Amino acid sequence: SSDITAALSHERALARLAALVEWSNDAIIGIDKDGNISSWNPAAERLFGYPEAEVVGHPYLLLVPPDERMILFDDLVRRARDDDYVGSLETRRRRQDGSVTEVEIKASLIRDESGEPAGVSVIMREIAERKAAEARLRELELRYRTFVEQMPGITYINAATGDAQVMPLVHLHQRMEEWLGYLISEWERDPRFSFQLMHPDDREGVRKHHDETTVSGAPYRAEYRMLAKDGRQIWVRDEAVLVRGDDGEPLYRLGFLFDITDLKRAEAEVTDALAGQLSRCW
Repeated sequence: SSDITAALSHERALARLAALVEWSNDAIIGIDKDGNISSWNPAAERLFGYPEAEVVGHPYLLLVPPDERMILFDDLVRRARDDDYVGSLETRRRRQDGSVTEVEIKASLIRDESGEPAGVSVIMREIAERKAAEARLRELELRYRTFVEQMPGITYINAATGDAQVMPLVHLHQRMEEWLGYLISEWERDPRFSFQLMHPDDREGVRKHHDETTVSGAPYRAEYRMLAKDGRQIWVRDEAVLVRGDDGEPLYRLGFLFDITDLKRAEAEVTDALAGQLSRCW
């Protein structure tokens, strides 16, 4: 009775496993010890275009592009021999129509009753779309990095805290070290560092504008002085937007700083010159 129960339990387990293989969205392919395909699920047919009857019994090499044949059945066995499992392996495989697609492979070693390798079970997932998306992302990152490196201002990202005096740094362009003489690590260590570097006479105005734009969601635009390590005062124009999450809560501020010291100096010279002319007229 116990043997019958165990046999029935084993059959049910096999049936569940068969159903999982049948309905899996990933291609699941069995390869015997001679390197021939021994099993082929519907997802494999959808991925490669071969009906099961046309591939079972044929070499696994059928799916391997000529320039990828260094990664063959023997190599999968070698990789899996130590722990019966091969971690993710990204490579290319060939479809029935001759086209080649990029796939992620995970393989498990199948052993016979004596413990010797009897084959390999391979799970394949097409990653061509993911690879294309990653390539597009890299291109966008390169464009952004090029833009940031070449623009005259400084980019920054601060975590939004609702407090103008506490601005944890997420990103700050390296050029800031040239502007003020302080290391980026000093901003990273102290979330109050930016506020402390503002001229004392400008802090209240900055804090007020920060609070107003946090509530209203309007773009943040402010001009104020920053104190360099060598004692210089640098006028900056600070323009930022508040980025919110799906729940509407502030996440971070993305902004640009522009050095307007020369502009402020020129404005002051023009003002002084006009004031001098007016005084002479009177």
